Amino acid sequence: MSGRGDVANVDSAGRNVLAIDIGSSSVRAGVADATGKLFSTERRAPAMREQGDAGDLAVEFDPEQMWNLVIETARAAVSGLAIDSESIAGVAVTSQRQGIALLDRDGKTLYAGPNNDMRAVFQGAAIDEEHADLVWRTTGHLPSHLAAWARIRWFQEERPALFDRISAVVTLSDWIAFRLTGELSVNHAAGVEAGLIELQTGEPASDIAEALGLSRVSVPRPAAPLAASGSLRADVAEALGLGSDIPVFNAGPDTQTGLYGMGVTAPGATGIVAGWSCAVQRVTDCPLLDPERGLWAGRHVEPGRWILESNLGIMGGAYSWLCGLISPGHDSGEAMNRLNRDVLDAPAGGSGLTAHLGPALTNMSSAELRAGGLVFPVPLALQAPTPGEIARAALEGFGFAIKSGIERIDELSGTPSTSLATSLALGGGMIRSSAFAELLASILGREIEVGGADATLSGAAMLAGRALEGSAGPNAALTIRVSPDRALSSDYEYLYEEWLQRTRALGEMPV
Repeated sequence: MSGRGDVANVDSAGRNVLAIDIGSSSVRAGVADATGKLFSTERRAPAMREQGDAGDLAVEFDPEQMWNLVIETARAAVSGLAIDSESIAGVAVTSQRQGIALLDRDGKTLYAGPNNDMRAVFQGAAIDEEHADLVWRTTGHLPSHLAAWARIRWFQEERPALFDRISAVVTLSDWIAFRLTGELSVNHAAGVEAGLIELQTGEPASDIAEALGLSRVSVPRPAAPLAASGSLRADVAEALGLGSDIPVFNAGPDTQTGLYGMGVTAPGATGIVAGWSCAVQRVTDCPLLDPERGLWAGRHVEPGRWILESNLGIMGGAYSWLCGLISPGHDSGEAMNRLNRDVLDAPAGGSGLTAHLGPALTNMSSAELRAGGLVFPVPLALQAPTPGEIARAALEGFGFAIKSGIERIDELSGTPSTSLATSLALGGGMIRSSAFAELLASILGREIEVGGADATLSGAAMLAGRALEGSAGPNAALTIRVSPDRALSSDYEYLYEEWLQRTRALGEMPV
């Protein structure tokens, strides 16, 4: 899958950036200028490896095939543009959070896995039973089955021969930067997400490793923010069709990189990165730990900044599934477009229909399965919901979940988002549904700045551009503003309370 921007405006003076993004559902690459304006994008499905007897919850990349896909996707993003390779001044890498790679002492990849590799659920539960206080205090993240140490413990227990060969653990963006340059380091923000780096100091989380008896597994040195990880290896530069000695920048975790791509960097600013999953993040000037451990704390890719996060779970994935049911035979993007008008023509509240398809305010320290579904008046023979009403109910449910997340962040930070001078930003793949931004603005009752669907690629390019030439910030033309419908906002106040009541009731149902 590919896309082309305005090729005529590609900077030919050597200030463009090749950005690479590694996720569980795709490998993406694009060429952008230093302001984050994308001129091309390419996407490939990831390469997975059979798990044998590792269990149904195990998911794993095929490391060498994934590396080949990175080269293929990045090369396609560059070759489709009528530009000289010398116009690429840097390469930037970002990746999903909690994905990790394990390396032996020679740098060979023993394992590379996405964040949906759940093989270590039981090892994570055992870690939390004994060390939850230490893990939370050090990283601001629970549960531990999402972190690197639980997976390492799984290999120790289930694959001891492979465990004995493990020398170092890194995040996925660190791994790709290493393969590009031959230099090994850990991004400070990505490392916190994987449990490898301390939230407060940005140094390796050695206390956790020691407490778990895993100190023999090395966490490489943290790279300085905005510093290059190294330069492209000669063979990689040749494979990509690029010049030699191009610096490579590890932009870090995709969510925070997406925040940067939307210009969400000042303390108090709030960003919603609504892609396959959805995170609401508030920028802070110091770490804030939730006493109830329901909100995550993390490091921003902006130096000297942290984030407070309400993680709402799968959103774009749930909507893609629903669109596929409603509009079979079309890919998710086309199905979203086909439904936009029907959604906006449907009444608020979907004629009594409410949707609970996943996104909700979740206590991440004890995330577990919960009940969900579509709730509508019966009998259906009297008032069967239309496709537009079903899709609208889903989007409204997503908006209500976002509102609940913002309210929880407001409560902990002590600063209501409605009083902030900074605006609220929305980005990620869900903005491909233009109806979603319109409904969300009315649900929240405030103006929203809508960035790009590829905010992570743009943010990675901007970070590299800043390091290369001190770029002032994002291109204002990349952002549009969506204002609320005040009459609709009034209706949504009641509908939101109704959604909250049903969400609580479903949360009490056994699964």
